[in-house]
Amino acid sequence: MKLLRNPVVVGILATGALAFVVWNIAGPMMKKSRPSRGPAKTAKVTPAKPAASAAKAAKPPSQAAGNRGSGTGAPVRAEDVAVRPMDLAAIQARIREWIEAPQRDPFERQTAVRARVEGPKAADVLALRAIWRQTGGQFAVINNAVLREGDPVAGYTLERIEGDGVWVSGTNGLERVEFSLVPSRRPAAPGRSSNPSPGGTRASHHAARTP
Repeated sequence: MKLLRNPVVVGILATGALAFVVWNIAGPMMKKSRPSRGPAKTAKVTPAKPAASAAKAAKPPSQAAGNRGSGTGAPVRAEDVAVRPMDLAAIQARIREWIEAPQRDPFERQTAVRARVEGPKAADVLALRAIWRQTGGQFAVINNAVLREGDPVAGYTLERIEGDGVWVSGTNGLERVEFSLVPSRRPAAPGRSSNPSPGGTRASHHAARTP
């Protein structure tokens, strides 16, 4: 009891009690704060994941296609790829043709050239007889058929009707056809016949035989 009255002993006991209380309160808090350092370490390792994804993206197309086709994700081996042999005989047969071929611009636009087949003239096939105009439009009589612009006739198409002719299109392109003149059949004048009478012929022959 005398020791409790000593101020030095009381100070030591008070200090010890205070330290015990502080340790019981601050100790658990310090233990809980230690695991918080773990994410800092994992943050240093996480940048390695984008590198792995970049390596997957950098795979060759053939390998990626093989992995997708097999479904196992295993890389394609060179032994599994079918190699097509080269036809050396065909190459040697055409090597001279390739060397002697004329050089041309690969970017040159190639236009298809069609051979033009020329046919008979439209004036030799079509006969224009008449042209007239009325409220319904213009008409032309060609090869004894009444036609208007746009109608086909004998392999041609009537394109335009004019006052003294028509324009048609065919194998020779656009051609003009004018009126066809029909020779008139007039009777010969009496006494001007080109054929002599049978009696006259006999008379001339008889006169020629007389000595």
